[in-house]
Amino acid sequence: MKIGILQGRLSPQVNGQIQEFPVYSWEKEFDYVKKLNVNGIEWIITENFFLNNPFFSSVNFSDKILSVCADNLVNDKIYDSFFLKSSVEPIIKKMLKLKLKTLVVPLLDKSSIQEKSVAENFLKNFTKIADNFPEIDFCFEFEASKDLILDIVNARKNFFLTYDTGNFTSFFGKNVDHSSLIYFFNSKIKNVHLKDRTFDGVTKKFNTGDTNFIEIFKVLKEINYNNNYILQFARDEEGEEFKYLKSTIKQIKKVYSQK
Repeated sequence: MKIGILQGRLSPQVNGQIQEFPVYSWEKEFDYVKKLNVNGIEWIITENFFLNNPFFSSVNFSDKILSVCADNLVNDKIYDSFFLKSSVEPIIKKMLKLKLKTLVVPLLDKSSIQEKSVAENFLKNFTKIADNFPEIDFCFEFEASKDLILDIVNARKNFFLTYDTGNFTSFFGKNVDHSSLIYFFNSKIKNVHLKDRTFDGVTKKFNTGDTNFIEIFKVLKEINYNNNYILQFARDEEGEEFKYLKSTIKQIKKVYSQK
């Protein structure tokens, strides 16, 4: 099981934000990764720290970066060609220099493409960019119908899905069927975000929400999924991030090992 942690989850919140680049402690997180004996982190690029994110200058831990999450794309301009080009191309070019392959593109909240016209314009403009970078695996993260998701990820050979366990739990609610979703997307799943949510959208600690992890792990193993599992659970008490994640990883491995 290839476990990673979303950058920032090993640090106190920045400016009260649940998910923000840990500007003061990002280097320390790599020390924690070693102590936790996990594979690495998913580096996060956010709007607030886009211009001065050390990813573009001083990063020297590329062997412990499993993927990059372009959270700076969570914007209602997601369909705009200039916004996309200026927001994503600098990340891709740096990824190529660091020999990184997986880019997570969040299509949710402000960047949701559930509206048909937005989806069409996004796909038209994003494929123009992606076609110039066939080396990159673009892993889209959704809260959308499975047919819309499949339309996007089937548009190019290097378009894939980040299967966010919590997002799908809350999006489909009590009707969620992780087994059928995972079988449906199958080899197009290239990245997994491990998140627990209730059916009404509250993010929780591992195995305390409505997400059926026994079912999810079972089916992912059946389709021979062997890529990243990125931890993205609800936070615990500030200052206890390392202890909390150490305990959570132990629980995850126990559930994952069940047959």
